Formats: sequence, structure tokens, C-alpha cells
Amino acid sequence: SSSSSSSLTPQATLTHVPKLVADKIVAQSGPPTKSDFFVDDVYGSKPTSPTSATIKNLMSHRTQMLQDVSTTKARYADAPSRSDAEAERVRQAKLLLMSPTVSAINLLQEWAQSRGETLQSRFVTSDAVSTGPQHAPSFTQEMTDKDTGIKVIGTGRTAKQARQDASGKMFVEIVKHDETAMTRYKAVVDTMLRASEIR
Repeated sequence: SSSSSSSLTPQATLTHVPKLVADKIVAQSGPPTKSDFFVDDVYGSKPTSPTSATIKNLMSHRTQMLQDVSTTKARYADAPSRSDAEAERVRQAKLLLMSPTVSAINLLQEWAQSRGETLQSRFVTSDAVSTGPQHAPSFTQEMTDKDTGIKVIGTGRTAKQARQDASGKMFVEIVKHDETAMTRYKAVVDTMLRASEIR
């Protein structure tokens, strides 16, 4: 009934609007029409026709929402998203690790030293575990970042390969969260990109 509609507070109005109306407001697909309100459980257990005050209230909130969206878009229109920047750093880190002249352990060590730490003080590395037949063993080694709790598992045909693999995976994890981790390797990565014609 109209009495139940008009007694709603603004907060309750937003809580009780049907999903179709809420979707239109958020998606900016146009103002909700009167027919949108004729659905079950709008304000109660049966269809209810909204009052003009209720619709006006909804449109007021929609106007504010559109202004907020517009402001946010303008603020970040020219800046790459955090996820895009992170993905690019990860791509470059993986490319760097592909170089036969680059040691993942050394990369991790250089990063730790740049922060006044050592591999031993920052990371916990388990002993390599061997599985499989004796003539073709497979090694795994676990590495944990003491500061973040991030854990990776490296694999390889030798214990050394397993440690290199674990170090490489940990370096990639660090690159995700440290925007400066790849800075010192920019020239190396740029050279590799030009050589492989990835750009």
C-alpha cells in the first residue's frame, strides 16, 4: 500500500527496492520506470505501487551515485590499474628469470640485501626432498617468506634446481607486492624484450 511506502526512511527505501531497480541505478541504464516496482517483496509480501516521493528519493540517490562514478573515472582515467601494473611486473620478472645468465637465488639475495636483510634472515628454506625412482629422482623444496607468510614450492631434477625454482617463484611473489623490485633490472629486461621482439 502507499502508506507503507511513504513511511520508509531513505535508508530503508534503498534496502527494499527490487533488484531490477537497483541494477538500473548502479548500471546507469536509465531511470527506473514505474513498472519496475511491480514485483513481489518490494516493500512487503505483495506487489506495491511506489509513491512519487519514493521514486524521487531513489532518483536523488541515483544522481549522487552517477556523480561519484564520474568523479572516480576522471580521477583514474589516465592511470593504469594496480592489477595491470602488477601483471606487467610479473611478466618482466618471468622474462628475466628465463635468461641463462640470471640466477634466481642471486635475484632474491640482491632484493633482500637492498632491504638490509639476508636470505637466511628473511626466508625459511626446507631441506630438499627426493621422490621417485633412484635413477630419475625428483626434488622439491619449500621456501617461506617470514615477513608475509607467502610459501612456494620449487621442483627440479636436482636439489639445486629445486632451490633455484623455489627462489624464482618467491621472487615473482615479491615482485607482485614490491613495485621497486624490478627497477634495477629494467635495462636488462628492455634488452631482452628488444632481442626477442616481444614488443
